[in-house]
Amino acid sequence: MNFLGGLVKGVSGLVVSLLAFGIIRPDAAPTAGFSMYPDGNPVIGQTVQFTDTSTGGPTTWTWDFGDATGGSNQQNPAHTYAAPGTYQVTLTAGNGSGSTQIVQQVVVTPLDTLQLNNKGDHPFVVKLTATNQHNNNVQGAGQAIPQSDLFGYFSFPSLTNNPSNPEVFIKILDGRPINGQYWVFYGHLTDLIYDLSVTEVATGIVKTYHKDAGAQAPGNADTSGFVAAAPSPTPTPGSATTWVVNVGSQAGAIAFTDVHSNNSVSTIHVGDTVQWVFQSSTMYHSTTSGTCTSGGYYGGDCTADGNWDSGYQMSPAMYSHVFNTAGTFKYYCQAHTSSMTGSVVVLQ
Repeated sequence: MNFLGGLVKGVSGLVVSLLAFGIIRPDAAPTAGFSMYPDGNPVIGQTVQFTDTSTGGPTTWTWDFGDATGGSNQQNPAHTYAAPGTYQVTLTAGNGSGSTQIVQQVVVTPLDTLQLNNKGDHPFVVKLTATNQHNNNVQGAGQAIPQSDLFGYFSFPSLTNNPSNPEVFIKILDGRPINGQYWVFYGHLTDLIYDLSVTEVATGIVKTYHKDAGAQAPGNADTSGFVAAAPSPTPTPGSATTWVVNVGSQAGAIAFTDVHSNNSVSTIHVGDTVQWVFQSSTMYHSTTSGTCTSGGYYGGDCTADGNWDSGYQMSPAMYSHVFNTAGTFKYYCQAHTSSMTGSVVVLQ
């Protein structure tokens, strides 16, 4: 048995070597595939570990991380992103019979932002503010440390000087098959005060969860959560409002649609924020401040005025702009010019 086992291993190793040197050729190109940790939702500076899951005997791997850094030829590379944004990661897996590609999206957020449920196409943005009642009620933003598409935690480096110490945990699950809601679960390992905010990207609805000072129950659950058709928000501080505009759709529609007015015009007040949510995962759009002359489909002359510009984006990217001046502000999509325009009317 030992002899046979050694013989099998020797033959297997020889086949792999011959494949690598191209002396023998497999029957078909491999099927490219990969996984990543965290699962497509890192913060800036966090190491993303990419793991090749290709089948069919690949012998070469070419990675493009989507941020013009040169990529990698390793089988299982690691990479960090220096700036927030939505990046398209491409793996080309090849062997002597050809190659195939696969593309997956990575959404990189600032250090204070945890984005969950990207893979579920219904993302949530989570932020945290902690208060140290032991030190004159000094406040600090939580630092997000994603662990998966559904789960992550926050540390309080500005209060504890320890960015790697987990303080508050949160996960968001899709409970719609049970009660039609998204469920929020959170827990803590701290006696400090904190306020946790969860924003449903599709609607702009925010729910907040507060913990008072001292040792308390280790967490809670909100299974009333969110439902896109009829969200149940809790009151949030301040009078400013975030207005959501859907950009395109999963079907590739060429339109800006304000979720309140159901058309391309958003009527808001000074101090409000418009958040554009990019819906399509196959077609690029932008929200670019400026005006267009009349034109046909994909036609017309458009001139940017520099007030804001998201650049080209796909789902689940989002882009926000705060309007501090009354007036009417027009915008367009760089990919579709005069055929895809919108406006924001800002009242006092």
